[in-house]
Amino acid sequence: MVNKQIVELMVFGLVLVIAGAADADQTKPKVPEPIERETGAKKDSDSCKLETTAQTREKNIREGVDPKILEVLDKLEALGQTVKDLQADLSLEKLETLVDDRSTKEGKLYYQKEKKNIRFRISFEKTRYDGRSRADREDFVFSDGWLTHRQERGEREDRYQYTRPGQQNKDLMRIGKSPLPLLIGQKTEQILKNFEVSLIKANKKTDPAKIETVHLKLVPRKGTELSMSHTRLEFWLQEAEYLLPVRSQWENDSGDIFTADMSKLRINKGMKKNVFKLSKRPRGYEMTAHPLPKEPTDGGKD
Repeated sequence: MVNKQIVELMVFGLVLVIAGAADADQTKPKVPEPIERETGAKKDSDSCKLETTAQTREKNIREGVDPKILEVLDKLEALGQTVKDLQADLSLEKLETLVDDRSTKEGKLYYQKEKKNIRFRISFEKTRYDGRSRADREDFVFSDGWLTHRQERGEREDRYQYTRPGQQNKDLMRIGKSPLPLLIGQKTEQILKNFEVSLIKANKKTDPAKIETVHLKLVPRKGTELSMSHTRLEFWLQEAEYLLPVRSQWENDSGDIFTADMSKLRINKGMKKNVFKLSKRPRGYEMTAHPLPKEPTDGGKD
């Protein structure tokens, strides 16, 4: 059977909101010259009002925020335009606090942004539990609108469709929609809108060893979607060169704590598409596909 908790963890709310259907062609009526100029002026005025409103909203949400926090968040937002691909060794620990049960999966993370599309792959190779290590192959691959989850131990593969052909998945890495919570490319305004953000002082006992980091703590604001499932998210960002996350940690509403450590990070080194292609499914594996519901062909009428 599929480990539903693991799927939910890795998917972490992986839902894309696709908007913007093409408007139907309409014949534009001829407008007398004076009215055309007036209409154009009105459009310009409306555009200015919207721009001013957006600027005011952003200014208001920034008021009272620690300038150091704003500086870090702005750098992370800008970094989203710089990072085209990323590779890292990944260690994901799950601590079930109620029973004090701890297990760790180890593998690799691959990420690629090409034009307006995003691909990622998380390949776990082994699991450490109770002082022992065992081979435990498990893959999560998102490419061409589908998330594929293949488990060697369960001898099964599940495929989940999240976007239709031609649809974009550029919001895939936004917190709440990503397989692992990362801050790269997140918009400062959206972070401040959805989270209480604070800087945490360095702590040798909890910080990643031998790395100078910036430590951010995000607490979901009441009423937001993430506040229903998570109590906090924390990020340790490498200060040198890029503000890249070397550790992410989050706690769910059950008190379970997940810690993702990333090492040997490689940025913009180039990546071939076949990285995101799984080998042929072994014979005997059970496969289940979960496509999106068919779109109505009659304009949505029953």
